[in-house]
Amino acid sequence: MRLFLQLSKIPHYITLQKFTDRINTSLLERIISSFILFTHARHIFAGMDATGFEVTHASEYYTNRCNDKKIC
Repeated sequence: MRLFLQLSKIPHYITLQKFTDRINTSLLERIISSFILFTHARHIFAGMDATGFEVTHASEYYTNRCNDKKIC
């Protein structure tokens, strides 16, 4: 995909996170679908996220600390 988009390097994951947070979900689905149709992809490979990070951007440490002290 990097070569197809003619990118010299893969964007940092935070850049991609910010993009997906700001874009409309249905538009993102259409972009992905169009890419698959345009490239005539026969096989689609998907990866599971096994990083252990939370879905939110909040640090678990500070979230727990705020809940314990009720200061946030």
